[in-house]
Amino acid sequence: MASSWIWHCKQQQSCFPSKQYWLTSLLPGVLLAASGLICYAFFETHDNYYYVHSVWHATMALAILCLLPPRREKEGRNISYETNCNFCNYSHE
Repeated sequence: MASSWIWHCKQQQSCFPSKQYWLTSLLPGVLLAASGLICYAFFETHDNYYYVHSVWHATMALAILCLLPPRREKEGRNISYETNCNFCNYSHE
């Protein structure tokens, strides 16, 4: 993925992905995944298994929603990274 992003940076002569994409999709997705893993690894006990495990599943699902790649535009291979996080920035197309 990193090599693909570097290739895009060279082709487009600008930062890839955009700062907006980093702030609205990548950062929330990574933070959700990290918090879910921390809950799963450190806070889950036999007594609270059902609650913490449910929180783990919810945070992983939300992280996946934010980290999924955006839809490609129909006209060609141009990709819009404006509204990637389906949970936060959902838009009907």
